[in-house]
Amino acid sequence: MNLQDYEALIRRITREVFFYLQKLGASAADAQDIVQDAFVKLIETEQIIPEPKIRAWMYRSSIRLWIDRTRRHQRYRVVLSDYQALMTQWQWPATGDLNEALQRLDDSEMLLFTLRYIQGFSVKQIAQMMAFSESKTKVTLFRIRQKLKQWLEEDTNE
Repeated sequence: MNLQDYEALIRRITREVFFYLQKLGASAADAQDIVQDAFVKLIETEQIIPEPKIRAWMYRSSIRLWIDRTRRHQRYRVVLSDYQALMTQWQWPATGDLNEALQRLDDSEMLLFTLRYIQGFSVKQIAQMMAFSESKTKVTLFRIRQKLKQWLEEDTNE
């Protein structure tokens, strides 16, 4: 098989996998990302995959990636819904500025902040839940605290 035939085969398979992932419920953007990730894995693999098995390998890899991504998003949704329920129960009359600053955080920052400081998870537990390294988790939490501090100082200076 020459390079052009191989390229045509890969294009055909990626198109098939893309549409299959959409049938499973993935958005077009997610399906495209997953197919791209599977293709990168195919290129990076040290094994030589015979032509008849490439299609099965791409489908299997893409489906696994889609399942992993779906599980990760479900974890985010569960934690965010728990946080929102918790926030509606709490009344923070003396911390209006802090509450406003917290609302300015993006979803991923709010999730990390909630897991660490409201729900009391350890850095190690958060790193495992979020599939981050412990150092990335610590650095991100530090940056969140710095943002909040800066926003609160700006609010008090105004």
